Amino acid sequence: MFNRTIKRIARYVFFILLIIQIVLLFLKHFFELYLLWDIVPYILGYIILFSVFFIFNKSKIRNFMIYPVLIILILIYSFRFILRSEEKDFYFKSPRGTNTIIIEECTFLLGGWSNVYIPKYVIFKKLLPQYNISADNGGRPFTNNDYSMNWKSENVVVIKYDSYTGTNNIKTITISLK
Repeated sequence: MFNRTIKRIARYVFFILLIIQIVLLFLKHFFELYLLWDIVPYILGYIILFSVFFIFNKSKIRNFMIYPVLIILILIYSFRFILRSEEKDFYFKSPRGTNTIIIEECTFLLGGWSNVYIPKYVIFKKLLPQYNISADNGGRPFTNNDYSMNWKSENVVVIKYDSYTGTNNIKTITISLK
């Protein structure tokens, strides 16, 4: 009786979280909307993977097929999570506080870049793919405070930042929010 209850709960959790994960992927790929909290999809993914252990309880299929696949998926998820743990979000408000931009600073090996977002619908941030902030040698201009920001209006901001490329390494980007 107890095992059936756990198995039933695990199935419900699995399918509900799988639907949520699919909706989040749909929003990401078709509308460029991401959750403000980047860790949530990883937590959902881990719970989905671990709930499979309870769903296939006492199954011979589990021993030969499910375990190796789940272990590989958990390792891949963990590797992706470790890579994403280096990312950091910076929030900048316009002078009157009517607009906000979110700059997500990322590095991998010797490359560095930043994605620009605007907040949407309270729990999401929308990617603005037309704006590219790049740095070399793993540089982190926002973490190292190597930038200046000038709001031209409530909807336009000019960012000057160190791109860590050596000579003439100051780059300028103008971001328009409308």
